[in-house]
Amino acid sequence: MILDYNLTLSEGQDLTGVSSGANTDSTNIIDFGRATPGMGVGTPVYLIVRPEADLASSGSATLQVSLKDSADNSSWATVIQTPVLDHSKISQGDDILTQPLPHGIRRYIKLNFAVGTAALTTGAINAFLTLTPEAFIEDSNY
Repeated sequence: MILDYNLTLSEGQDLTGVSSGANTDSTNIIDFGRATPGMGVGTPVYLIVRPEADLASSGSATLQVSLKDSADNSSWATVIQTPVLDHSKISQGDDILTQPLPHGIRRYIKLNFAVGTAALTTGAINAFLTLTPEAFIEDSNY
């Protein structure tokens, strides 16, 4: 699979600096370049959110991931949201989220990571868009 950097929301984004009860946005915002990009029509475009390494916490940290969209890159609405996940159940290479983008998504998208209960002591996230989610295999040799 070829990954396009312009379709990457987070590349090894470190979440250890996010305090318990705090949120942080993905490193990147994707601008589709028009108000109604037509996602969800025809060939699906998938959002993949995957930890780069196992998440760890000195307490019982939780993580919730939300996909948000916006017409103006200012006012954001939640489009997709995971349940609140226990950090101990999030392992390297296991998808936190694999979901096609819904029809009607607006011009801009970003992710929001909400850390709860306790801070993470280790944890980095990769998130990107792809046409072929089943074909993505991480290989640390490349």
